Amino acid sequence: MADFFAVAAAYDLSAKSVSSMTGVFVDLSATNFSSVNVISTEFSATNVSAVNSISTSLSATTLSAVNLISKEVSAVTASSTHLLVESGVSANAVSAVSLVVEDAMPIPAPWGYVHFTTAGTAQDTIQNIGIGCSKTENISSSDDFSWDDTNKRFNVSAAGTYEFTVNAVLMVAATTTITLELYSTYPGASKLAADTRVHSSIDADIVTLTYVGPFTAGSYAYATTTDDGGTDITIYPGTSMLIKRLK
Repeated sequence: MADFFAVAAAYDLSAKSVSSMTGVFVDLSATNFSSVNVISTEFSATNVSAVNSISTSLSATTLSAVNLISKEVSAVTASSTHLLVESGVSANAVSAVSLVVEDAMPIPAPWGYVHFTTAGTAQDTIQNIGIGCSKTENISSSDDFSWDDTNKRFNVSAAGTYEFTVNAVLMVAATTTITLELYSTYPGASKLAADTRVHSSIDADIVTLTYVGPFTAGSYAYATTTDDGGTDITIYPGTSMLIKRLK
């Protein structure tokens, strides 16, 4: 039994039970560990309870902490109000108010959705889909992307692999061929293009484009329409754009 009620400092500690206000260790192994503050290079225990914990490698059966910072966490059950991990978390069950794993996918995966609720500006030359439209939006993570309503595009701030889908509701007064192009950068070549022949004086045509691929930080996700230069295209309500980060 090793019992420390004030400050515990050691290079190597192996014990059945450890209780401490503040502990600083190089290697720590215990069956039961309870501490307000603990700093350790390697941490292995059956049961861990701490208010603040900083560790390079932490392995436990049951882990409970208010603030936990570690390079690696391995546990059957991990519970923490704030959990920051550099490399990865391995656990059967993880409970946290905020979970951040550096250089890894955020949990849950970020997504963004914009739905246009009014008709846009009629145009026969190239323009971004959504120009002149009112919209509703939902963005799950502003750390990964945001919506630029002036330019009608998603501004991507976190590099990764994304899925970007555009559902365009198109109206024209006469039969014409419309080119839709989907971009993942600006300026630059489109990642995906499609031509569709539209005559929608009675009913609108709906065209869907989906691109899956890499986006760099600072790039944009948007789509354009182009006509033959003589027939105006109008984007109608129901047009939407969806972006999801896959990894």
